[in-house]
Amino acid sequence: MNDRIGAARYVTKTNTTAPDTFQSEEMGFLGNIADDIYFHNEVTKKHTIETDFDISKIDKLPQVDIIYGYQSDGRYLFDAAVKAGAKGIIYAGSGNGSISNEAKKGAAVIRSSRTGSGIVTPNPELEKKHLSASNSLNPPKSRILLMLELTKTDDPEKIQKYFNEY
Repeated sequence: MNDRIGAARYVTKTNTTAPDTFQSEEMGFLGNIADDIYFHNEVTKKHTIETDFDISKIDKLPQVDIIYGYQSDGRYLFDAAVKAGAKGIIYAGSGNGSISNEAKKGAAVIRSSRTGSGIVTPNPELEKKHLSASNSLNPPKSRILLMLELTKTDDPEKIQKYFNEY
């Protein structure tokens, strides 16, 4: 885009209509295109041909909903998502993926952030409650990864491992 090479993990849309909207603000672009292709960065996470996920025989991915968190949000948000068929929930919390104490059991829950950039770090206390961390993936990208993961496992430890690897 715009003579820049970006990694899907780090590129985000920053404007509703501007042609140069796709930016990689925090991590930078992988390279530039001028008279040739110039790489000056590389992706260190698994991607594309290195993936563990094969969706060639899958008609429909598992339902994963995004819940945008706010102060004093309630468990009813989680209950409604699970009742509607969600197998996973991405919780877009404030800051470092802060999450309500009301998180619903019965679905894989990933802590993500609605801040726009940064890393949601692991939290051993929350991981004991099966609340995984999204690493540097924003809520929509976390949703896609969790949908793929749920085709293989619902084990919280394996889910966290995937978020660390991808």
